[in-house]
Amino acid sequence: MSNEERLADKIFELWEHFNSYVFGHPEFLEQLPEKATLVFLPDDDPSFCEANLALVNGHKTGPVVPIRMRRAGDATSPYYWPEVHARQQTA
Repeated sequence: MSNEERLADKIFELWEHFNSYVFGHPEFLEQLPEKATLVFLPDDDPSFCEANLALVNGHKTGPVVPIRMRRAGDATSPYYWPEVHARQQTA
């Protein structure tokens, strides 16, 4: 599997966790500007965070909103909880 495929797989995994969370907490979406690019930044994978930030920096088309993804529980938990990072960027 290539690095690009691993990056895409991780983005899809985090997107699923994000969607699951938002389904139960729709008010979370009120924090996000329209047409925002969400950048998932899991606390437990700094190399993924770096690669994901580099990817979005080359392709942003609107506001960029970093979404911190924290494990729900200990490091073995399969679930992530999103949190809007304090710093938002604009295009």
